[in-house]
Amino acid sequence: MEDGKAYIDESLCVGCGECVEICPFKAIIPSKPWTTEYESLWW
Repeated sequence: MEDGKAYIDESLCVGCGECVEICPFKAIIPSKPWTTEYESLWW
């Protein structure tokens, strides 16, 4: 928490999108698109 707000440490982000999926408030918007590990094998 920083200034009373939760935040994502982008240096630890692997781009899986799990945080977006589980946020009960839908408050997380990715700053860049991500793909799943499975999708990245094909694209």
